[in-house]
Parts: sequence; C-alpha cells; structure tokens
Amino acid sequence: MKILIVEDDPELRKMLVAQMQFFAGIKFGAKVHGNGGKHPPEICVADNLDDALGLINQSEDPSTDGLMPQPIDAVLCDGAFPTHRARRDDPEGTMSGNWAPIFGACERSGIRFVLLSGQTELVEKMRVKGHVAFEKPMGCADAVRKVLGDR
Repeated sequence: MKILIVEDDPELRKMLVAQMQFFAGIKFGAKVHGNGGKHPPEICVADNLDDALGLINQSEDPSTDGLMPQPIDAVLCDGAFPTHRARRDDPEGTMSGNWAPIFGACERSGIRFVLLSGQTELVEKMRVKGHVAFEKPMGCADAVRKVLGDR
C-alpha cells in the first residue's frame, strides 16, 4: 500500500506522517518483529498541488527502466494551498478549491481520497455529496484511520 499525504504546513505534515506510521503499525504489525504482519504502507508527501499531481501521475506511468512504480492507493489531502488559485467555475462551491485537481485525478484513477480541511463549510459540503472529509484539527486521527482503510 502506498499513501500520499498532501499538506503545505510542515508541522502538520510531520504530525500526519507520525500518526500514519503509528496507526499503520497497529493495523499491519511491524514486520521487523517477525510477527507475520503485512508490510506497513509506504508514505510519501507533497507540500503543493504540482508535486502531488506529479506523484499521482508518476504512479500511472512506467519509469524509464520500463518498470511500473508502486501505484498510490490513497491520498490524504489538505483543503487549501496558498500557492495556487482556486477555480471559480463551480456554482455549488464544492469543487472550486485548489485541491479539486487532486480529487479529480484520484477519481479518474480509482484512488481513495480523504479531504482534511480547516474549512467547516467545505467539509460539510463534501460529506453531503457523499465524499470522505474531516475537519482540522479535530479530525486528523480519524482522517488517517480512514486513509488506512478503517471504517
């Protein structure tokens, strides 16, 4: 399993990676202890929209040596990146965030997408539309568990 965390805040990004490693250790077992547990997920990070899209697209294309990189299975994505403008062509206001291209790439590729945003209204709109979304900072642990496949 390969998970992409997209978060522009360096401290929050570190905390999400640590939580992911902790919960993955509980769920998958640590292979170093020889307990027969599954391998914990590979965690990669991006701090901006372009890098995130590059990693998602890279997982769909063969590398220069002809081998396919391990595909991304799930994305935990921030709700706003200050370095990119949001789209303004969404009358409902749900898909107008600059995270929307990441969501779209995940939808097209069948990658699990979990939104983690400090914008309460956005989280509520996403949930109403049937998408998985959690509010920062209270929902961080729940978002991490959802990315790992917990219900």
